[in-house]
Amino acid sequence: MKKISLIIFFFIISTNSNSITFRMSDCDISSGRVKTIFQNNKEYKEFVLNNKDIGCRSGDKSPRHSAPYWERIEYAQGDTLSKNKTHVIEFNIKIEEGFKGSRETFFQIHNYTDGNLNISPSLMLKFDSGILRADFLKKNHSHVKEYVKKRDLNYVEDYYNKFHNFKIILSNLNEDNGFGLITIIINGDKIFSEYPTLFPSSGTPRIKYGIYRPGNENGNNISKILYSSIEVMSK
Repeated sequence: MKKISLIIFFFIISTNSNSITFRMSDCDISSGRVKTIFQNNKEYKEFVLNNKDIGCRSGDKSPRHSAPYWERIEYAQGDTLSKNKTHVIEFNIKIEEGFKGSRETFFQIHNYTDGNLNISPSLMLKFDSGILRADFLKKNHSHVKEYVKKRDLNYVEDYYNKFHNFKIILSNLNEDNGFGLITIIINGDKIFSEYPTLFPSSGTPRIKYGIYRPGNENGNNISKILYSSIEVMSK
């Protein structure tokens, strides 16, 4: 009986767990700005962004959103997340250096589309002047900025030298009005619960992670982040 129960449990886990693959987003990694490293026998990706590491997307070299150019080193999900399912995304991060500049994004639920490159992300997690914030999409090019108000999760220094667990839950993505719900849990604390967020009808959501930030003519400091593998459970 015990053996049968284990088989059933394994089957449930197997059918609900997505095999998510990631690839470099737009840029070559030959510069060594993304490395695979091991700590305590666990594998992590280390992302390093230096001053004037301008991204390879067509708009990164041009002024926009109050920045002269945009710096970027990111991985993007190879496929997309179905709008007909609920997704639980889980990962760990540790900040090794930096993230005290303006709008330094480390995780996005973006929206993939072949024809419309101007489509906006539904969620952006970032440190803005060293303070953790979440940007939720309210209309196609407008976000609501929500700063985390829990002291021991609020400042970038809290993320130095130790790993923090993030769990992002996406639900009700197929509502007629285009809005779904996003829940954000950090280290078991529910920071945002079922926050209504636009998922544009012209795209399908996908995960992007790494470092993405506005350029600065006066120079940006180096930023480094360690990322565990990203686990996605869908049902």
